Amino acid sequence: YLDSLISTETESTARPVTDIIRLGEGPNVEFKSTLQWDVREEKRNIALRHEVLKTLVAFMNSDGGTLLIGVEDSGQIFGLEKDLEFTRGSEDLFLNMLSTLIIENIGVEFVNRMQARIESVSDSRICVVNVSKSLDPVFLSGPRGSEFFVRAFNTTRQLDSEQTMHYLSLIHISEPTRL
Repeated sequence: YLDSLISTETESTARPVTDIIRLGEGPNVEFKSTLQWDVREEKRNIALRHEVLKTLVAFMNSDGGTLLIGVEDSGQIFGLEKDLEFTRGSEDLFLNMLSTLIIENIGVEFVNRMQARIESVSDSRICVVNVSKSLDPVFLSGPRGSEFFVRAFNTTRQLDSEQTMHYLSLIHISEPTRL
């Protein structure tokens, strides 16, 4: 229990955002162009929110990491400007919406595993979400019920029920016993 109250920074959180972007995606770094603006369709697509939430859950179920919203997979800065149109340009309302999505779809008990902020990079704003590992399994409320995700190299992977049970049994064996 005490271990869950201690928040430790991952290696990526100590680096400047520009360095994280330059190094690219990996097991502990993920880029998302937007939270809910569909770049291809050029309109709002709230289904894209699920992609962001999946990454947050995967980081908590793995070794933690940093999610950058407003950065394309190539490392090009897309910015939050389109997403901010849905919050009347307010960064505070954007972060409020993100925290509400986390609380409603992941759980209020996991909010303390994440820190989010808006930073300016190359004359654009991006959202930086630092996520620490959870000692408890984290599930995402999805269209088909609870979903379990982990990071595998630079990707987020959903595990089926059997894989999830096996993964959790391995983690339980390798983790020190909690008080």
